[in-house]
Amino acid sequence: MGSEANFSIEILNEEEAWRLFEVKLGNDDLIPRMKSTATHIVKECGGLPIAIEPIAKALRNKTESECWKNALHELRMPTENNFHRELGKAYTAIKLSYDALKGEQLKKIFQLCSLMPKSFFASDLFKYCIGLGIFRGIDMEDARNKLYTLVHELKDSCLLLEGYSCREFSMHDVVHDVAILIACGEQKEFLVRNGDVWEWPDEDALKKCYAISWIDSSGGELPEGLECPQLELLLLSSEHSSVDVNIPQRFFTGMRELKVVDLTNMQLFSLPSSIDLLVNLQTLCLDYSTLGDITIIGKLKNLEILSLIESDIVEFPEELGKLTKLRLLDLTNCFHLKVIAPNVIASFTRLEELYMSNCFVEWKVEDEGSSSKKSKASLDELMPLPRLTTLEIAVENDNALPEGFFVRELERFKILIGDRSFEPPVILSKDWFRISRSHFLILDHQSLRMLKLKLNWKTICLRKLQGIRKVEYLCLDKFQGVKNILFELDTQGFSQLKHLLVQNNPDLLFIVDSREIVDCDAFPLLELLSLQNLINLKRICVDRLSTESFSELRTMKVENCDELSNIFVLSTTKCLPSLQRIAVIKCNKMKEIFAIGGEEPDVVDNNNAIENIEFAQIRYLSLGNLPELKSFCCEVKGPSMPPSLFNGKVVLPNLEALELCEINVKSIWHNQTPCCFQRLTRLIVWGCQKLKFMFYASMIKSLEQLQHLEIRNCTGLQVIISEGGPGQEPPCFAFRRVTNISLCHLPELTCLYPGLHTSEWPELKKLEVFSCDKLNTFASESFSFHSNEKKQLHVPKQPFFSFEKIFPNLEELGLSIKDIMMLLQGDFPQDHLFGSLKDLEVRDDDSASVPIGLLEKFHGLENLNLSFCSYKELFSNGGQVHLIKKLELICLNDLEYLWIPNSKMGDSILQNLEILKTVARS
Repeated sequence: MGSEANFSIEILNEEEAWRLFEVKLGNDDLIPRMKSTATHIVKECGGLPIAIEPIAKALRNKTESECWKNALHELRMPTENNFHRELGKAYTAIKLSYDALKGEQLKKIFQLCSLMPKSFFASDLFKYCIGLGIFRGIDMEDARNKLYTLVHELKDSCLLLEGYSCREFSMHDVVHDVAILIACGEQKEFLVRNGDVWEWPDEDALKKCYAISWIDSSGGELPEGLECPQLELLLLSSEHSSVDVNIPQRFFTGMRELKVVDLTNMQLFSLPSSIDLLVNLQTLCLDYSTLGDITIIGKLKNLEILSLIESDIVEFPEELGKLTKLRLLDLTNCFHLKVIAPNVIASFTRLEELYMSNCFVEWKVEDEGSSSKKSKASLDELMPLPRLTTLEIAVENDNALPEGFFVRELERFKILIGDRSFEPPVILSKDWFRISRSHFLILDHQSLRMLKLKLNWKTICLRKLQGIRKVEYLCLDKFQGVKNILFELDTQGFSQLKHLLVQNNPDLLFIVDSREIVDCDAFPLLELLSLQNLINLKRICVDRLSTESFSELRTMKVENCDELSNIFVLSTTKCLPSLQRIAVIKCNKMKEIFAIGGEEPDVVDNNNAIENIEFAQIRYLSLGNLPELKSFCCEVKGPSMPPSLFNGKVVLPNLEALELCEINVKSIWHNQTPCCFQRLTRLIVWGCQKLKFMFYASMIKSLEQLQHLEIRNCTGLQVIISEGGPGQEPPCFAFRRVTNISLCHLPELTCLYPGLHTSEWPELKKLEVFSCDKLNTFASESFSFHSNEKKQLHVPKQPFFSFEKIFPNLEELGLSIKDIMMLLQGDFPQDHLFGSLKDLEVRDDDSASVPIGLLEKFHGLENLNLSFCSYKELFSNGGQVHLIKKLELICLNDLEYLWIPNSKMGDSILQNLEILKTVARS
């Protein structure tokens, strides 16, 4: 099939095949009526998903039994095109699905997809469709929308597969081969090759070719003057851009019907003179190529699409101004392009889409005069283009912007003004916020209309920004001279804005200050708000937040805003109805996250105090490095509450993840609200020094969804669960879904619970306990407590775990040497304790070598990590070292050798080792 490697296709059993057919059919009403025929159809597919899926999709809207019987007949009687046995059933099923496609456009696009690389972007497919005239009589915007609709129809028919992004697709090898056969059967000869040297077929075959696609070729000479009178599409790409490709001057002489030419990833240096014979050429793509002189392209008078993505061009010459029919110009990532000849862009009167992202052209500036050595294009040339709907451009010097630049109607734009560097946040591998950080990133590709402003040392004339109210994604970085974003930049409240990122602005005092303007809701469609390094920001909203403002806000991140005392003052508890994610980090004066300063009849009692403060949609909450924080939410004029982060009125019924770092509260929870966090799955607490305990005993039953518990560097923590009232029976704490526990650097931690109790951890898979010197981590089966006759009140501290209830599923274990020695020397059962264990980390051992019996105790071990130990040599005592596949040695600064030289163990000691990682202490 031309694939780089052959893979066996999974065969489903009868039950699995029928279930897949039902799911893909998606029509329960048809099954009873067509059951007999459907059963035979599934059987004829031979358990092949690639056959079952498309035929089910093809039949989902067929209510006539004749259609179903015909499909069965076709499967039983493969056509003559099925010359290859392994394609037999799959060909017939895919052909039936192809025949069921509605409209010739959809069928043409399916065939065109078979000419694309294994994984392709819809934007490339779009350029080919325009060039081949598949969409006629409509503008680019409507054509693109039509294409995306048709491509998703192919995906829904199981003829295309999802790619890595929403705009990326691929085609299964079998579907690809069937598509080629179908095209050939319809008198359209396709020549498709992948990864071969260019070895061309004979003359007769070339004369019949409608399309040639040669992807990732390893090179070779292109022949002189090929005769391809029917050829409309030519796709050639080189596997390595460093390979010189010499195209003969007469190469295109016999290809005068060409409509689409794509020469990708090639070192061309110059284009052949015969390219000017291609009078029908509509699309020319020279992406990722070394081009040299491109003036000859100006002779392609009928060209509608020119794509030079990431090519090496330095200048866009005036000769290209003759391309007066050009509709799309793509110069994305042309990093070397500096000059565009004046009046060239103005001549593209039919231009609809212009892409120049990461292309930093030197635009003409008003006060530059004639002193410039070379004439430059002006951004004024864009203003009169009547059909322009899409613009992606970078402008380093804001003085080049004409007034009214943002006023014109654009369907989509991506505009960067000022400094080109918008640095992403640094992601640390080991910090408290590591799991959630990705949820708070703004992804600009999700927005149709995007504007980024980064002006390091100067302010921009606000008249030039008139019209930015239509933006969906707005990034203001070092945007000086503005104290109030709303109403200084847009008096209409940014009615279309969905994503707002503001950072590194020392002048900004408020995001919203509406004291002088009324009857306007702030950011009604905003979904994501990120504020960072705004050192003088006093309030996000000066007034209390109305229920209509920020009503669609889902994600909010505030970092390094030292003057903020809270995020919002809410007028009622019904504000922010859509908020799901909150992160507040390094705000030194933050006292509460929210304050409520309003009254609603349905939420107040006779004393006018709010009964419940419910944040129904919040799922992720991350609070870190907030030294003054006292409460998550409080009433502006309410009574003082106990010193807990969540007081007795706060309810977060859907909270899934809570992450806290360096919060100076004595208690996280209020002891009267045990059932307000019943969906919590992840709790991470770092460096909260005032905490004495983590949970109240009364709330443990409500934590039945908890899976991940991580507590680090809480130096005052003494117990995990505080003791219940007197006279209670010894409780059983069942953590039935917990899979991960990390307890690190907790010097005062003594136990799970101070009284008699039992605990269950049936799903535990990862356990870390480091630097918890007062904690007895384990107990043997024989461990028990015996009350004496005098019933003394003092009860010895129970160990944290008992073996028989936690270790059958344990896969990763990390321990200080204290607990390792307890395991090796204690009276513990030997069978099945560590049967699933694959990873072991040992820390803080002052011994000269690895403890005797360590590897025998963990007999299934594959990965071993030894950290901060004083070992001089590791494996002199032997053991089952030969099973280790990955060995990590972290800060073993005294280590001299892995095993004693000239020992009998020799080189076979680590015979299965695949990875050796070493890190030295600096």
